[in-house]
Amino acid sequence: MFIVSISDLLVFKANETFTSVYFYLVLILVVTIFVFFTKIQLPENQKKWFLFFVLDCILIFGLIMISKWSYTNGVPRRYFASNYITFWMAFLLAFEYLAETKIKQVMRILLLFAVIIAGAGCVYNMKYIWPKTLKPKAKYVREFESLGRIGIIGNYWNSYINSVTDPEQIIATPDDRSSVRNREMAYEVMKRDTFYIIRDGWLEVFPDSLNQFGTPLYKNGEEFRMGDCSVCRYRK
Repeated sequence: MFIVSISDLLVFKANETFTSVYFYLVLILVVTIFVFFTKIQLPENQKKWFLFFVLDCILIFGLIMISKWSYTNGVPRRYFASNYITFWMAFLLAFEYLAETKIKQVMRILLLFAVIIAGAGCVYNMKYIWPKTLKPKAKYVREFESLGRIGIIGNYWNSYINSVTDPEQIIATPDDRSSVRNREMAYEVMKRDTFYIIRDGWLEVFPDSLNQFGTPLYKNGEEFRMGDCSVCRYRK
């Protein structure tokens, strides 16, 4: 799955043109660093940090590759956030102490171009690919504050996020067949008097009744839109 993901980026099939261009620029920079590695003169006090970042990057990458959880979730790119950080720390250390040559001047321009491409790509992807808006998620979910002291149940991606602006008033949990990260929070949700179900990514329609965490819930109102989600009130 990882190789397929990389291949899609290389042949521009990932629907992320900016990321593909950025990826090629990074490959050029890495190959160049390897070719001129003998011209890198790291001070003694920096060598240990360079080695630390390289080994950390390799170790975490290896752990992700053998992780069943990673496999189950399709090896998503967000799992490699630590690798992105340690890779660039190691690269920038090596680049900083690379001998000043015309090659380094060219690399400096490529590096700047890569940063610009990556930054522009992030904004473009959010605006035109997913989620197709630059409006912060917090502005959407803040709408739930108007409902008062409530519990929210949805699928994994439409649960916890909805309580972030006011976690004292709003407690949320994924449905009992999703990845429930915190069982205690799920029990706290079920103690609430007022429930709202979010069906996006979970239910086709709101059923008249459903069972969650061993508690029967009954539809108590009509479907409406809030927080960019389809929502309906339920009662015990």
